[in-house]
Amino acid sequence: MFRLLCWKSCALVWAAAALVSIGLGAMESRAQPIPLPITDSPWGFVTVLKTHAADDALSVTMDTALAGCDSGTVYATIPDAPGQKLHHALLLGAFLNHKHVSITTQGCIDDAHRILRVAVRDD
Repeated sequence: MFRLLCWKSCALVWAAAALVSIGLGAMESRAQPIPLPITDSPWGFVTVLKTHAADDALSVTMDTALAGCDSGTVYATIPDAPGQKLHHALLLGAFLNHKHVSITTQGCIDDAHRILRVAVRDD
């Protein structure tokens, strides 16, 4: 009889401990990292375009600076990021046709601003 009671009470303690640990794990999984701010660069002109040998990425130098990364005038795309080929096309077109560009960034890649969106306007 004693073994049966101990087994039931021990099972209840183990079940309670499991529920607590599951609950704590669920709370931890709901904690979200603070998102990096999204920032628009001032309108300016693309002065330099560089490709990267190892991957399909582009770095862009503009004549206007944006605070936040070590290199304020350099922006870069991430290989395989959604929309990066379209960003490359817009930036090349703006460079060749001397159009104003504003680049929306989020975070940094190495020392450059990570490109999130590209806007081109005709003045």
